[in-house]
Amino acid sequence: MTHKLSETYSRSIPARQYWDLQLSVSDVDGFYIFEVNVEQKRKALDVGVQVMDEDNFKVWDFSLGAIRAGAHATGLPSFDTFTSAKLSWGTLSFRPPSPGRYHIVLDNTHSTLTPKDVTLNVYWVSSEESAQRAVREATRRLGWTEAWRLFEQSEADLENRKLSNSCDNMRKALVVLWVKVCETLSKKPAILDPGKSPDVGALKEKLGPYAPDYVIGQLSHTWSIASELAHIEKRGGKEPPLNEVIYAFRLVYSSAAFLVSLVPSSS
Repeated sequence: MTHKLSETYSRSIPARQYWDLQLSVSDVDGFYIFEVNVEQKRKALDVGVQVMDEDNFKVWDFSLGAIRAGAHATGLPSFDTFTSAKLSWGTLSFRPPSPGRYHIVLDNTHSTLTPKDVTLNVYWVSSEESAQRAVREATRRLGWTEAWRLFEQSEADLENRKLSNSCDNMRKALVVLWVKVCETLSKKPAILDPGKSPDVGALKEKLGPYAPDYVIGQLSHTWSIASELAHIEKRGGKEPPLNEVIYAFRLVYSSAAFLVSLVPSSS
């Protein structure tokens, strides 16, 4: 598998069987998020999900065959996983420690009778896409540490599957950066009331002399998407959908990269 932004796999896994996806990793500047959904209607149906490197996968697979042939588990070699869980629906994250081959295993070997219909969504989130690199370099050059801290926290929340928190930090990061850009370009303070929701309308006006309306409108829309996803109370306390969060994450970084591109390199 190459590093595409996302892939979806749907598999019917028989009882006592497993299915694995091999990941050929060359780029370690990022992390995977695996979203697993067991689609049967009945409750308490789950699959084991494990992420292993190539060597440990071979040991695990060998041990599984040996147990089926009658061997006792206590006499078999041990193996290690990077992360594992039993899921009916949920997510795991994995940051490859080095290039190589890895396997994500959907394990139904614990089920003696019931096959499982499983959908696996695989997302790769790069730590150094061009937009992220542009924002990182600009914020460090300009000393905008608070903006970059919020971007980093948003990425950490995403990796740790704190999805609404990630979106909250996204929208905060975008506003803090937007303010800094406006102040730098206009050489005037763009003060926002810390006790109120950000007045994005005021920021749109302040950016008006430096960018066309159709771009400013998209910046505002991007902030609105991240803000909407941050409000879990609008979904009955449930976290926002992972694919929508990743979409917002990339939109925010693209918007931020545009904002910093407005600042002269001499600033």
